[in-house]
Amino acid sequence: MALISLVWWRASPGRGEPGRGVPQGRGGARASYDIEIEDIRLRWNRRQENWVGLAAKEPSAAQEVGCIHSIQGYDLSYAYVIIGRDIRLDESGKSLVADRSYYYDKNGKNTATQSELDAFVCNVSYVLLTRGIYGTHIYVVDPHLRACFSQFFA
Repeated sequence: MALISLVWWRASPGRGEPGRGVPQGRGGARASYDIEIEDIRLRWNRRQENWVGLAAKEPSAAQEVGCIHSIQGYDLSYAYVIIGRDIRLDESGKSLVADRSYYYDKNGKNTATQSELDAFVCNVSYVLLTRGIYGTHIYVVDPHLRACFSQFFA
């Protein structure tokens, strides 16, 4: 089992690309987490190579959040997927679109047109949502998209 998400949180400074929106600890020091959802604080996975296997030996790795780069090619008994602010419904409420302002993977963002990024983010989401063999639990950050999904999932 693994907790996985798209790249819509920036890594804390010193753990990848520093930048605005990074959680700060007391006195402006680096926070001990990368991701904050309501009152839950999590870290991105420490490494991409064999991160899933690492969790069997190091329980602390099971408390980290993996991304497409660390989960690709793995099947899990259960997947726990966070759908962040990088995906939202368009103005009509009928189509999914990528929100560039919340998508931080430079490889997918810098050269893509909006329609290419929309397709890319939807494809990555598909990969993450199909990793669970016995089940996939989904948490949707955006309230409008969550309401849309709740029509189809209990």
